[in-house]
Parts: sequence; C-alpha cells; structure tokens
Amino acid sequence: MSMLTQVAMLEQANISTLSSYDSLNRISAVTYCGATIIGTTYTYDRNSNPLQILNQNATVSYIYDSRNRMLNETYVVNSPTRTIVDLGCSGSGGNITRTGGVAKTYTLGWTFNGELLNTLMYPTISVNNPDITVKYSYDGLGRVLNVTNQATSAYFARSFTYYKSDQVKGFQFGNNLIQNYTYDSLSRPSTITLTGTTTMSLAYAYNNTGTVARVTGFVNAVTMNETYRYDPFQRLTNSTLKSSGSTTTSWYEYDNLGNRVRQKLNSTITRYAYNSVNELTNSTTYSTPQTTIAYSYDPNGNLKTQNVTNVGTVRWTYTWDAANRLLKATNGTGQARYAYDGVGRMLESIEGSSTWFLAYSGTEILYRNLLNQNNQAYVSAAGIKLVRVVDRTAMYYYHTDALGSTRMITYNDATYVFIDNYQPFGKDNGTPKGSLANTEKDRFTGKPFSSATGLYYDYQRWYDPSVGRFISADPFRGHRSNPQSLNSYGYVRNMPTSATDPAGLDGGFGADNRCEKLHQCGTINGAESIEVAKDALIFAGVVTLGVVVCILACAEVAAALGIICLADEPGCQGAADTLVKDVLDLGSKDAIDAGSKDSIDALVKGEGGNVVKGVTDDLAPNIRNTFAGGDAQRVVLDEDLNLYQYGNGNPSWSSNFATPTRYFSPQDARAALNLYEWNSANFVRSVTIPGGSTVWVGPVEGGSGIQFFLEDKSLFIVDQWIRVAPALPG
Repeated sequence: MSMLTQVAMLEQANISTLSSYDSLNRISAVTYCGATIIGTTYTYDRNSNPLQILNQNATVSYIYDSRNRMLNETYVVNSPTRTIVDLGCSGSGGNITRTGGVAKTYTLGWTFNGELLNTLMYPTISVNNPDITVKYSYDGLGRVLNVTNQATSAYFARSFTYYKSDQVKGFQFGNNLIQNYTYDSLSRPSTITLTGTTTMSLAYAYNNTGTVARVTGFVNAVTMNETYRYDPFQRLTNSTLKSSGSTTTSWYEYDNLGNRVRQKLNSTITRYAYNSVNELTNSTTYSTPQTTIAYSYDPNGNLKTQNVTNVGTVRWTYTWDAANRLLKATNGTGQARYAYDGVGRMLESIEGSSTWFLAYSGTEILYRNLLNQNNQAYVSAAGIKLVRVVDRTAMYYYHTDALGSTRMITYNDATYVFIDNYQPFGKDNGTPKGSLANTEKDRFTGKPFSSATGLYYDYQRWYDPSVGRFISADPFRGHRSNPQSLNSYGYVRNMPTSATDPAGLDGGFGADNRCEKLHQCGTINGAESIEVAKDALIFAGVVTLGVVVCILACAEVAAALGIICLADEPGCQGAADTLVKDVLDLGSKDAIDAGSKDSIDALVKGEGGNVVKGVTDDLAPNIRNTFAGGDAQRVVLDEDLNLYQYGNGNPSWSSNFATPTRYFSPQDARAALNLYEWNSANFVRSVTIPGGSTVWVGPVEGGSGIQFFLEDKSLFIVDQWIRVAPALPG
C-alpha cells in the first residue's frame, strides 16, 4: 500500500492548504498559501500520542503515562513578535503582525489511582498565586463521592448520591447549598432543585416529540413560567416567557432551509433576507426608530462587515485567519482580538484593557488568567460544572439548567452573585442581576460570552444570539436528504430549547433532550457527503486532545482514504429509532480484555452466525507488534460492522470505549462498559467498518480492549482513541 505524504487542496477562495504526513501516515504539518505560511506542526510519541502541537500563537506539549493517559499539558503562549496569516493569500488580505506580546507558560496535571482520576492540578502563576490541586474520592462503585481542595481538605462538593441508573441524584456544594435532580422514564431531566439559604427550582415538561414544552419554577425569588411551541420540523415557532410579572413573547418563521425570515418579539417585527448560500444579507426591525443591518461576507463565508443603521450608523468589521478563525472585531470605538492554538481553541482574548489566557481539557475551559492578576480554576465532576475558584479563596458555585445555561451563581456564603434568564436563542431575557451581572462569561449553554462583541464563543465558531446563527459557515455541508442540514449557519436546527452545539461544528445536529446534556447526535451518511474542514486533518490521530465533534475525528480520514468513517447515527430519538443489530457479542469491558481468545472469537459472531471470513495472510511485523503478544486475526467482513464509541464527560475524548451496543443513556453505557467514574459517557459517535473490508482484530498491546486495523484503510479503533495506523509496506 502506498504511503500518503501530502494532500494539497484549494479549499476556499484565495486559500490553498497543504497537509503533510510523516512515515506513519500521521498528520505532521498544515501549511497555507502554497506552503509559504506555516499553520501548525505536530509531533508524536511511539504510541502516536501527540507530544507537541505548534503554531504561531502557542506551543502545547503533552506527557503521558505507560497507559497513554495524559499526565501533563503545558501551554506556552505568545512570542515577542508573531505573524498571523489573514485571509487572502494573494496579498489582498495581508498579514497581521503583533509585537510586544506577553509570553505565558502554564501547565495542567493529572494523576490516577488505578482506573480513577485522583487529582487535577491547575497552573502555578506566581508565588502569590500557587496552583490549586483538586482531589476526587469515590464510592464502592467507582462513582464520584467528594471533590476537595487537596491542600486544605475543604469541600468543593460532597456527598454525591446516584440513582440505580447512575444518574446523579444530588450533592452538597461547598457553601452548603444542596442540589438535587429527578428524571423521567426516558432519562430526561424532570426537576433541578437547589435548597438552603438561596433556592432554585426548575421543572421540565415535554411534548410527544421529545421537545421541551414548558419550564416552570423560580430562581431565588424570581419566578418563571416558560412555554414553547414548534412546527412539524420541530423548529421553535413560539415562546412565552413569564418572569415575576413581566412577559416576553416571541414568534419565528423560517424558510425551507431553516433561515429565520421573520420574527416578532413582543410587538416588534423584524424581517431577514438571505442570498443563495444562506448568508444573512439584511435585517430590518420595524421599531421607532427603524433599525436596518446590512451584512457582507468574505469569499469563504465569514462575516466581514455589519452596518447597523438607526439614528446613526455603527460599522463592525471582522478579520479572519487562513483557518477561518476570528482574529479581530472592531466597531470604530473599540476592538477585540483573539488567538488560537493548533487545534482551534482560543488561548488568548484581548477585549478592551483585559487580556485573558485560557487552558482546556478537550473543549472544556479549565482555567483562565487575567495577566497574573486573577487566577481562575474551573472544577467539574460527574459531568457537572461545580465551581470557579478565584485565587484559591473565592468560590463561585454554578447552578445550571438542563441545557447547561448558567441560571445562578452563589458565593462562599451562599448568597447569589449572578442570576440570568435567557430568550430561546440565548439573548438575555431582561437584565442579569448580581455583582457579576456585567462580568460573568459563562452564560447560555455554559459557553463563554463576549460582552465586547455580543457573541458567544462556541470553540470552533462564534455564535450570534441576536439572530440565532453562527457568523461563519460550518465546514460540514449537510445532507441533501435533509434540507435543514444544508444551512451552514443554522443553530441546532432551530431547536434551542432542546439541543446544544458543543463545539460549533456539528452541522446543526445538536443534542436531543432525550439524552443527557451535551450528548452527541451527529449524522454523516457517507464519504460523498463529507466536506473536509481546514483543520479537520489535525484531529485524525489527535483525538486524545478531547475533540467531541464526530466530523473532526474522522472527516480527513474519510475524505483522504475514501472510507465511510461515520455511520448514520440516528442519535437520541428514542429506542425505536436507535435499535441496531449487535454485530458483535460483547457484554462488558471485562469481556474484551487483552489476551482473551474467546473474546476475539465473540467479535466475529452475529445473530445469523459468523459475519466474517478468515484469511490466512500474515500481518506486517510493525503492525502486529501493536497487538498484545502479536495476537491478531485477519478477517474479511461479510457485512458492515457498526461500533459505538463513548467518551467521558466534562467534556473530553481522552478515554473512548468501542462497543457494538447502542446504549440509550450515558449511565447505561458507563455501567455496561465499566468506565471511569469521571468518564460519564456523555458523548457518543458511531463508526462503520464497511462490509468487504479486510480487518485485523486483536487485543491492544499495553492496554485493555480490542483494536481493529483496516489493512486497506489504515484506521485503528481502540478503547483509548481512533488514530491513523502505520502504513503497510508497499
């Protein structure tokens, strides 16, 4: 088999991308503009774990243990002078050169006790701001019981209790407030309550289609009664939000592709116009005075200008890099600047006089620092954001709804410091309350909000809640069979009450409320429908960084190697829609431990008998050595082999588990697969190995579980990651 060394693509107007691969077919570099501008370079260890990812903004380095678990992640952000390629390799766009940047270095660290996360160490910034180390303890079933500050033994959260399904029943925050959850028969949230000196109660009711029909309750002393209606496509059409005497009503109308063409907010009507590629070009709000907004885009579908005209005119201008990431937004009176690492995560945010640095676990922000003045550590457990710790002493506890939106934050003394309600697509419904009303960043669905731009940062794209759309195109172009998915700017198919978009790149296939918060339900039917994202290449083999969007894990593999990487995953539409044939016969993780020949034999059994045919040809030594004891069996699939892969919560893909069984809740998956407690299986994606493929099957060397090597496609599926395998000799 020939080895793929480079792929050159003219992916967009004026931007050419060259992807280079090392001798093991792993992505090694992505360059732009005819290879004159280095985008990102990658290096790996002998197990194909990424060791370093380097671009013009930052160097991110990793250290692993013998079981390929990440122990350290170090960020080195900024150099005194750096150049970022602006859109337009022809020179029309130009480059942005920044000088005098403040260099930052910080490290996150993890330790383990057996299979369980033991501690998480946050960065040390200075002598006055030393690191904070969070310690996790567990019950006899490996579920989180307490979360403490290792240095002081003070509780961030304690006394976690669980239902038989392993869904969290309740726990006590460090400020003694108690939060409890109930669920219906379909594992959907029924109630979320907070008791103590400050209180909250949210109750959910659902339609037969699974969409949220009503949310009632109160946040502190503010009552709420929210009702929602939908069209036959489950797009939100009406909402009535009542809150302590005030009422906000909204009405939405859409075209066939899901573009919002008309909106009525209370008594004010807004009309929207679009071009042939679903770019919003104009909006008119019939208020006094009338407000008109004109939009323009660059050739790659990124918002370029926004002119707002009522009494006067305000002009916003947006600048993007060669990977379609927002670099700068200006409006004449101020500007915001952003910088990203090699996997597209924002590491630096400069808005006004504030410069923030960030660090992540996957796409979850674990840490923020305000130029040595403000050190913020974010602590989570069991898939729940618990607390923001500022300079080791100030605790801000998060109380979120079923979508993950921050409804209230309480302080050390249990008094509230932030309360917010939201309109369906994320705008504030009224004015936030509390001392953090103007400064709290994590708001709608828990995503970071930019008060400078009015946008939400959704990791791979920016979202505008005022129009319910992203301001740049989704590289996933959708399915012809589903016109709603062809809208590259749409947000969760206009189901914002029942779905979220965890990373801004799921093509509008957000989480369904039948599943746990942030459960992935992407759908990609075949290689012909996959459009390669500019940075999707880097995730093929870099999944251990915690990417949670299925297209990022496989798009490059599918496009470059011509395989159907992701199967049609109906997602969270209920058991009737998600039943799949168990091609394999695996009941638990114990059944697929390395070295078990019986387990490998079980892999080739289906309901109708064997679904594979044995082949006696030998395997190349460098490939065979990746199997425990060289024990690998070569087979040809008679039919498609469907596997489901479950990732841990908070969110991350740092530990994945493949199984032929489609579980209907994260708790069922975790229980059946004996996953880590901190692996709450909040994410799932499906992988299809097409019938007729030649597959080597065997136990993983140096780990547990079964791995699959596709001889002609070079794709590994293991219990830790999906990666591009070493190429077979030609």
